Amino acid sequence: MANDAMTSRRPYREKVKKVEAMEELIKNSGIQFDPRKIGVALCCPVFFRNKFYFFII
Repeated sequence: MANDAMTSRRPYREKVKKVEAMEELIKNSGIQFDPRKIGVALCCPVFFRNKFYFFII
């Protein structure tokens, strides 16, 4: 999932804030990401085990 990849720390970079990840998904909707899936994901945020998730299929 793109959102998880952006908001998780990686050995080669720090994690991105959730708001910045959302902005990146919106900015690249229709270019890099399917706009239908981004629309659904941004409308359906979920909290699970004290963590914020987006479901992107």
